[in-house]
This record gives sequence, structure tokens and C-alpha cells, in this order.
Amino acid sequence: MNRFNIMIPTAATALLALGMFSAGCSQGPSTAESIVHPKVGSGYTYTRSDLDSAGRPVPGTDTTVTATVVAADTAIYGKTEVQKILESNNFWYLHYEPNGDVSMCFDWKNNGPFAPRWVILPFASGIPQNTVLADTTLQVANDHTIDTVKIKFVAEVKKTGVDTVVIGSQKLLSEKVQLTIRTSDNGTSNTTTLDLEFAPKVGFFSRKDDGFVDQVTGKHGTRMQMLKSFTLK
Repeated sequence: MNRFNIMIPTAATALLALGMFSAGCSQGPSTAESIVHPKVGSGYTYTRSDLDSAGRPVPGTDTTVTATVVAADTAIYGKTEVQKILESNNFWYLHYEPNGDVSMCFDWKNNGPFAPRWVILPFASGIPQNTVLADTTLQVANDHTIDTVKIKFVAEVKKTGVDTVVIGSQKLLSEKVQLTIRTSDNGTSNTTTLDLEFAPKVGFFSRKDDGFVDQVTGKHGTRMQMLKSFTLK
């Protein structure tokens, strides 16, 4: 997938702009609710809000975001039965694992010379995951010089609990994980932590956070998307 605006320092910022995601709850394995495989044409509507430094929605920042399943149970990047979901000109690639976990693909093709990487989100198993997304040295043009940049990205995922969300008149189980992206650029490190919640009965996220960079101020921030409605085909 190509869903995170991670706060990547110095020269790596010119190469990559990744686009993507609490309350008291229990931890550990879920109730193993079966995952619905949404068919082509299924849709999801979210309310997206900027978050302040305390993690609260900023008044006046709400916008509506939609996502649509454009390919179902297709084959891509070494996996079969992959759901391809279009949201705001970006694609999500999800594979539902037999044990109830969900694999998500980091698709770098528009943002850098790295191979796609699948990351397991342990919604059902609760087994912590650690995946190296990229670990390489690049030559990067910087003004009138060519810089050598050593870049490493690591994704760490841990389960944070189980919750219940109400969408319309339906109560849905919502599995929760925390995704941490650790970046290193020539020894300069940065960490971005995002929350993801997945509702097995709709086959997609009930909440997802993403980092962003304000195009006017250049400041980094976090946005939250909460599922408001869905249509399954």
C-alpha cells in the first residue's frame, strides 16, 4: 500500500511520501470472527479529522473520504485472494490470512526504488510483528551535489485490544493494532505511531490514522478516519 505520510528526515523526504493508521479494552486474541470478503463495488465512507497533540479531533477539520473495492480476490505481489481498494487516488492491498490476521502491502512503486512488502496486522493472533520495509543505500541529487543516503524503514505492529463500534444501527467487533514505523536516514532516526482498527464483518478498517505534511506550513500532523457507513456487495 501507499498510505503513510511518514515523517522522514533530510534527503529521504525527497524520495518518499508514504500515505495511511483507543479506549480501554482487552488485549490478546479476538473472538475469531470470520472476515467478510467484500466484492467489487463495495464501498466505505469515513469522516476524517485532524488530531491535536493530545489526540483529539480539531474542530472544523472534518472531511468525507470514500473507499471502493475495485478488485476482489485477485493476485498481486506474490499473494492470491487480495482485495484492491481505491481511496483518494491511492490503493490499499489487503490479504486475509487463514488465522484471521490481515496482511497489508506497502507498495512503493510511486515513491522510491523499493520492492513491495507485506506486513501482517495481528488482529486475530495477537503475535507482534517486525518487518523491514527497506534497507539500502541510494544516490540522491541534492542541489548541485550527489549525496549517498543510507535508508532503513522498519514496521512494528502489536495488538492493542478489541472494541465494539456502532455503524448506523449495527454493532461491529473492531480489532485494534498499533503500527509503528521507524525510519533511519544516514543515522538520523524518526518514529511515527498510528492506530488501526479492523471490522471483520465489513472486511475493512473501522478506524485508520495517517500522517500528513501541511503544504503551507510544512508541519507534520496526524489525521484520524472513522467509518461512518458502508455498503457490501
